Amino acid sequence: MDTPSLSKSDIESLLEQSGANFTALQTRCLGRDDRWSLLAHSRKVHVTSCESEELAGVSVLSSAKIYATLDEVVALQDNATLTIQHFSEAIEESKVLYVLKENAEDCVVVRWQDLTFGIPIQNRDVVVLEVNPSSCIPM
Repeated sequence: MDTPSLSKSDIESLLEQSGANFTALQTRCLGRDDRWSLLAHSRKVHVTSCESEELAGVSVLSSAKIYATLDEVVALQDNATLTIQHFSEAIEESKVLYVLKENAEDCVVVRWQDLTFGIPIQNRDVVVLEVNPSSCIPM
């Protein structure tokens, strides 16, 4: 992967500029709440799990695919009334934005994918959170 790793301060700065809060996003979508487990299906966002030995160079045990802009998903944390389209595109070609690694046992990879086709939503960014509970390959 040719995307450089970002420090935690770089990530915080990036998200602050975009008006997003990754901690809230991570907590809301990846745990701490049974309604938002990896296998849950919500009316507001579609979260699925999949198993893959290798995905775009990153070892993935399970992944949460969130097909919405980062700002939209963060808005869900604030109980916003949003309707988010469900997509099923593969994410092998998605670009890694950054890796957030809190400890050796927990790693989250945030990816981006641009949807340049499809009706009714066009030219949309897709945020994909990948959970790597065992390890994370450095970029």
